Amino acid sequence: MKSSTGEWSDTENVSRSQTLSFGSRIAVDNNGNPHVVWEEYTENNEIHIYYSKRKNNIWSNPLKISGNSTSNDIPDIGIDDQGRVHVVWMGGALKYVRKDGDNWTQPIDITTLGPMNPAIYVEKEGKIHVVYEHWDHEIVYLYSPDAGSTWTEPMNISNSSYYSWTADVTADKDGKVYVVWSEKGGNGLWYAVKDTDGVWGNPQKIPGTTQYLWLPAIQINEKGEIFISYSGLVNEQWDIFYTKKDTTGNWSNSINISQTSQNSNGWSLGILPSGALSIVWVEELTQDNWEIYYDEVSP
Repeated sequence: MKSSTGEWSDTENVSRSQTLSFGSRIAVDNNGNPHVVWEEYTENNEIHIYYSKRKNNIWSNPLKISGNSTSNDIPDIGIDDQGRVHVVWMGGALKYVRKDGDNWTQPIDITTLGPMNPAIYVEKEGKIHVVYEHWDHEIVYLYSPDAGSTWTEPMNISNSSYYSWTADVTADKDGKVYVVWSEKGGNGLWYAVKDTDGVWGNPQKIPGTTQYLWLPAIQINEKGEIFISYSGLVNEQWDIFYTKKDTTGNWSNSINISQTSQNSNGWSLGILPSGALSIVWVEELTQDNWEIYYDEVSP
């Protein structure tokens, strides 16, 4: 954890297991408590989704939330203003669970139509937005207006002749929904917007994103400025980039954030109270040594 003075606390072991733990995602509730989900290999080669919460500087015991499914992958997590925790992941179908207080629902399938690489965004009042990559390499959107009690039918929002993959989703303070994804073959980043009437606009390409890239992340600040980070391949090396759309509708040139001599990959993007961007990625120091790197950017 990084303090207000800029100092980092000691690292903490959240999973506390004897087997492989990986693929973690984090969300923070209104009280400042972090909630983490991750994938956990078991000794009999099953993969389960686990959860833990930090409160009063103590992490709760890891809890398996994936039910009876034995092959689970790529969880994501969001929290609404009532403190309800919402988790999605791949488990054959696209799985969903919710935590109300101390009680977890049973996992349900919110779609069985070829889900891969899901991402979730939860609005303050509990509206849930989920995107994923379909097996046919289109980006698909699901929506729950009532904190996960009911779900819309899956909707193809990319409608592309290219290979669409690795999407992320967010919403602004007015309720507009923004989805960003990458197109293979040097076709850059694309995004689509759902207005407050529930109508999706046509996908638009983000200017200047022509190289081979993937793993975009999206955030919107209170002003309505859009920030996107992504991993891009330049001169046979992966680096972390970001671009910004201002309130007049103009996109900035992409800026190389990592600027290292090694491969930089993965993503996590946030907006700090100061308005600065916080970006986290993994850095390949050697073939067998990947480390976590962090930077802050004043937009």
